[in-house]
Amino acid sequence: MGLVTEDDKSKRRTVARPFKAGDTITISDKSVSWDQIDRLRVEQIYSSVSKITEFENGLINTRLTWSLAITGSFIVAEVFLGTSVMGVLATQKAARLQALACYFMSIVSLCAAVICLNSLLSIWSASLQLKYAREFYEECKLNDACIFEEIFRLPRPFGSRRLHLMGDIQAKIIPAVLVIMWLVLCGAEILAGNSFGQGSHGRPSVLAPPSNMPFELLHKISVD
Repeated sequence: MGLVTEDDKSKRRTVARPFKAGDTITISDKSVSWDQIDRLRVEQIYSSVSKITEFENGLINTRLTWSLAITGSFIVAEVFLGTSVMGVLATQKAARLQALACYFMSIVSLCAAVICLNSLLSIWSASLQLKYAREFYEECKLNDACIFEEIFRLPRPFGSRRLHLMGDIQAKIIPAVLVIMWLVLCGAEILAGNSFGQGSHGRPSVLAPPSNMPFELLHKISVD
């Protein structure tokens, strides 16, 4: 008969079952017999849920950071095109080039909208995975009590449902607003490009009257 070391005792304590025959055990809403589960397996399930929650939260934070960073850089590009390039073209009365610049700015805005939409879809997917992890966690029970909290006294790896819902809404609304903003800006830039294009073909432009319009007509418009 061999000696029982402290490590053997520790392992026995680790895998000791706090369950007994007759207990109703459910893992992910599926019944499990009391001799098929032990503390080690419960802690493995808990660790998996915690890792999923941490990974998906990190993914959401990364996508939000990307959306805001890309939006900031694209706004800088839009401001440069709108002030410097369009200002120089306006002094040269190059309506056709102004129209091309507006169309190019609309392409930039559309690209930003696509990137923000991709971030929104990624955040939505991560949110669904977090919902799955939460439901899996809450469906692990012993006699209708949470097996992690009530039996093993393990802390919840996420907040309450209310806090989770608030964070979920905030994470989704930011990229959604950015997508709408960029699409509206893209439409406005297309309209501006069309207006400059009409002016370059000798037709009255919405943004500026043709330079060959008679002075008397201009004066009449201004008086009216």
